[in-house]
Amino acid sequence: MKENTSTTTGHESAHPESEYLTKIEVAQLFQLSTRTIDSWIAQGRLPYYRIGRTIRFRRSDIREYLDRHYRVGRFD
Repeated sequence: MKENTSTTTGHESAHPESEYLTKIEVAQLFQLSTRTIDSWIAQGRLPYYRIGRTIRFRRSDIREYLDRHYRVGRFD
């Protein structure tokens, strides 16, 4: 009989790509430092949500930002 070694707590999303990202996840997505993400927040370049002292970014907002500012050519 195989032992269940799963570490899920029931709080994880059923979808592998969470709709909301942490600052670290956004930095990893862009392959930049969290300081750069902080700078973009201060400049108003990235929309974010503040919940208490926590900052989260909506994945769709990040995609829209990339498409609006960094799209080079047409993707088919």
